[in-house]
Amino acid sequence: MALERLYHISPTKIGQHIAEQALGMMESEILRKNRVLAKNNRDIVQDFIDKHGLDWYRPVGVNGFITVPEGFEGSIDFCRSLIEEKSVVLAPGKLFGSDDYFRIGFGLETDDLEEGLFRVESFLEDR
Repeated sequence: MALERLYHISPTKIGQHIAEQALGMMESEILRKNRVLAKNNRDIVQDFIDKHGLDWYRPVGVNGFITVPEGFEGSIDFCRSLIEEKSVVLAPGKLFGSDDYFRIGFGLETDDLEEGLFRVESFLEDR
């Protein structure tokens, strides 16, 4: 009988318990680092919004809804054009019931966020 490799999308109960114990010892440090990252990245996005005369629902977490810049038919037009021209993926607000906004996530590494915002800025300047 041949052994086949099994793939799972979630850990076993024992694996979850072991991970919980291991991470539990570092939980406060992980949360502290993530809160610092979220605040820093939120401030970077706020600067971008201010620079381009946009507005947003300032989030508590790491996802925010920013107004679609002028010159686009709506959030789908904006997001589709952005991904095609600059390979930046943002979620159209229309999918969340508000076509005047797009959703941005900023819980990623700061360098990646800055690169993405640089591309969005370049996209806006090309118009």
